[in-house]
Amino acid sequence: MSSINTPKNFPLCRSLRALLSAAVGKVRDRGEEGASQAVMVLVLVPVFLFAMGVLLVDMGQKNSAQSQATGAAQSVARIATAAGAADYGNVDRGRMISEGNAALSSLGMTGSISIDDASGTVTVRACKSAPTKFASLVGVREVQGCSEARASMYTLGNDGQKIKLS
Repeated sequence: MSSINTPKNFPLCRSLRALLSAAVGKVRDRGEEGASQAVMVLVLVPVFLFAMGVLLVDMGQKNSAQSQATGAAQSVARIATAAGAADYGNVDRGRMISEGNAALSSLGMTGSISIDDASGTVTVRACKSAPTKFASLVGVREVQGCSEARASMYTLGNDGQKIKLS
């Protein structure tokens, strides 16, 4: 027999199937009226609880991951911009990308950093994964939240005015 996890092989599905079979057997033996409603409730309540768990808990995990990714993307965009524009108007792309990647990994994020030389804009995309609790019962092991942030490179001239670096 194959060891691939299909919905029939999940422990929760096996136990629910066993409970449902036992309940249907009792209903058939007794011949009671209204028993079909009891079986329907027996089937729908676990499905409803599972759906609420996925919506409330697992989507909460996704929202939390996305919020953390947003904060990280904003911070890393500022860090990369500051690292690249530190040399009085000279833009060091290599330093920007290496410092940005170091900041992303120290925050436990994955992502990318891109620099648009024409506009002097640094764009950071950060992603964070979070494990699921309920959706893992049907094979979805994690959810991911991603966000993007941009920062523009400026420096101050001798007269105190902002000068856009590009």
